[in-house]
Amino acid sequence: MDVDDDGDVDLVTANQIDDDLSLLRNVGNGAFEPQVRLPGGDGSRVVVAVDVDDDGDPDLLAGNREGDDVSVVLNDGLGNFTAAMRFAAGDGPVAMVADDFDGDLVVDMAVTSSFDDSLTTRRGRGDGSFVGLGIAGTGDQPRSVATGDVDDDGDLDMVVGNSWSDDISVLLNTGTGGLAAEVRYDAGNNPHSVALVDLNDDTFLDITVANRSDHDVSVLLNNGDGTFAAQTQYDGGFGADAIALADFDGDLDDDLAVANAISDSVTIFLNEGDGTLTRLVDTGAGDGATSLAVADYDGDLDLDLAVANFTSDDVSLILDECAEACLGDFDGSGIVGFGDLLRIIGAWGPCGAPCPEDLSGNGQVDFADIFIVISAWGPCP
Repeated sequence: MDVDDDGDVDLVTANQIDDDLSLLRNVGNGAFEPQVRLPGGDGSRVVVAVDVDDDGDPDLLAGNREGDDVSVVLNDGLGNFTAAMRFAAGDGPVAMVADDFDGDLVVDMAVTSSFDDSLTTRRGRGDGSFVGLGIAGTGDQPRSVATGDVDDDGDLDMVVGNSWSDDISVLLNTGTGGLAAEVRYDAGNNPHSVALVDLNDDTFLDITVANRSDHDVSVLLNNGDGTFAAQTQYDGGFGADAIALADFDGDLDDDLAVANAISDSVTIFLNEGDGTLTRLVDTGAGDGATSLAVADYDGDLDLDLAVANFTSDDVSLILDECAEACLGDFDGSGIVGFGDLLRIIGAWGPCGAPCPEDLSGNGQVDFADIFIVISAWGPCP
């Protein structure tokens, strides 16, 4: 998101405790000015950048968990923002998407509300305001939402991750922005994030899910009609909390970056194009990594990561500098240490391919792998 039209990608975070937003302007080469505080609302939990007044620059929508509403903050084109306008949502907004759901070429919004187990939709008017209030039921504690045409009928559907009922709600668009009744699919334990991506090269969008309490990622393949096969789960980092999509390996397929709130890291999963994922080495982030975005922040034409850290109240910028981690350095920190040892212990036992923790290549994670990590202990050469 370039809020001031200077060609550099800027950052905005939602600050739930402070009830506002932080804007960090990119001054080039991945360097950022000190934060500027922007108006949000009571318990601003999520922020989305999108042009809601059709003037060509990104505005901000903030979902306010305690205020039960959405704040609309308009951009004047130079990165200056107006006072917030408020529009009612459900009880406890925690996740949001914005796109044209009714086919009128105007941006609408959809918000999940965790306290009343609902998905609220509002239609945009093209001037920064919103009308109507559609409410659809979801599972227990809907924590995330993604939108895409999952049934290949030309309009945008909704996929919601329900953190307490451990499942996914799929709500198909009726063609005019309305939503059909939800259909549920099992996910892992405590799904915190959902994302839509074609994983098996059949042109249909599949569902990926970050399961925080299972420390893994679920894949539900699309049957081609908006229904989905049973999940397959892939081991991830501790506290898998958020998913971002981008083509990290240059094969024209979107891969996954997953922020891990407990292990304070980011895991990259490569999309193999056949419906499977391959886990790569983890990269360290800040304390409580709960959200992330992918863009070229330093202008070198490589994809970088920006990670919002809930516990340390900061943002980690992880630049793609093509450095290679050494053997045993699972978190990509450049140091083989205690976190890497925990990764071995967490994967203990027999494992199939791919299994990056099986450093000895004997088909299981055991004391041989612990010995390799201890032998490599310390800074990478």
